[in-house]
Amino acid sequence: MKVPAKYNRLGIRIRCNACGYQVSTTCKQSGRGIDSCKNKDSHKYMLLVVVPGGKGKRRIRILETRDFDEALIELKRFREELKANGYHKVPRAKLPTPKTLIHFFTKFLDTLEGKNIPEHLIKQVSEAYISDTRRGFEMFLVALCKNGYMKEVLLPDEIGDNEVGIFHTYLLKDLGLAPRTYNKHMTTLRKFYAWLITSERLPVRNPFQSVVLQRIEEHENLIISKEEYEALLDVITRENGIIHRANRVVKNAYRPWLKDAIRLALETGVRREELFLIRWSDLREVDPGKYAFRLSNLKVNRIMRTSSSLKFVPLTKSLRQLLIELGMEEKQGSDDYIIDRDKDANMNNLKDALSRGFSRYIKLVSDRPLTFKCLRKCYITHLSMSVGDTGLWTGHSNKKVLRDHYPALTLLGILVSSLFSNNTFTCDHKDIGQ
Repeated sequence: MKVPAKYNRLGIRIRCNACGYQVSTTCKQSGRGIDSCKNKDSHKYMLLVVVPGGKGKRRIRILETRDFDEALIELKRFREELKANGYHKVPRAKLPTPKTLIHFFTKFLDTLEGKNIPEHLIKQVSEAYISDTRRGFEMFLVALCKNGYMKEVLLPDEIGDNEVGIFHTYLLKDLGLAPRTYNKHMTTLRKFYAWLITSERLPVRNPFQSVVLQRIEEHENLIISKEEYEALLDVITRENGIIHRANRVVKNAYRPWLKDAIRLALETGVRREELFLIRWSDLREVDPGKYAFRLSNLKVNRIMRTSSSLKFVPLTKSLRQLLIELGMEEKQGSDDYIIDRDKDANMNNLKDALSRGFSRYIKLVSDRPLTFKCLRKCYITHLSMSVGDTGLWTGHSNKKVLRDHYPALTLLGILVSSLFSNNTFTCDHKDIGQ
């Protein structure tokens, strides 16, 4: 048992009930190091509270717990109890030690990971979502600690408008987060308190319920032009990927696979993770002489907690040419990934590198706010104008999503219908989409 150095002046000591002495580095009975003490089981946390104006008088309480975090909570409770009774000794109420905010944070994260809960309550969430949730909790505790709070003893019912205000200021002024990121962290804490109320049945209010989320500016549904796309591929070099900050190199956005990944993204319209999971063996003959990639619809499968949802990517002339350049003649039918990268590469790192790489290089050729997602929008826009209903190819079951988030069938979509004059997206067979 130890008291961390930063808590030495807080009023928690360790007492040996066998000899009656306060535990230090040396055992009072043997005179040797405390590690050799034979009465370690008799070591107890001891709380010391000085009586204000009492000329050195102290109130003492010996605890049964051997957990330091619980000792911190008991010290807080002991001080409040003494203050309420004029610092006179009162009979100790045998109440269970309340569970801290950190305890419930940990339990909530375990719930997201499917630990210690009935199987029917397990939700399929991504590792990135869990990481973002954990990061939101950590940032909330950091914000409070910077304002003098002791995170180890905070209880759920002690969080109110003042604490939410501290978090609000920390996110916007100290960290300077964008509205979307601010909203994400505030929503994380809002969901956490809703879980405390409904699942843990704690008699607390949700202090994050009244937070007004930041307004996010709506972005135009942009798609990349032929000129921007070709210029982008030309500038993807190791030299252009160097990022300087404060006159020093901090990172390089270049990846050997980046150019191939961007080309494949434009030709398939799949999402980032799906892009890195495409194998040569996924290319199937769907009808005599007609080929398409048969892929798992990751987004739908995770939401529906299934693995049965599929989507298909038609083999167009330009896609076939790209695959030939990437080695289709030798690799077709193999289980190798089309985007070659390190075997031990982390998927989240790959996705981040792809998005950041695109953002880094596109700024060198265009002043429009284009993101990696514009490649998918470009593909789906042109595909919808070629075959009409794109649900089979994109995995969208709701046409409203396409209308709201993709510029297909709008004036913009019509204007870019001739994006590639050499029929870049023309299918090998005119009935491939039927």
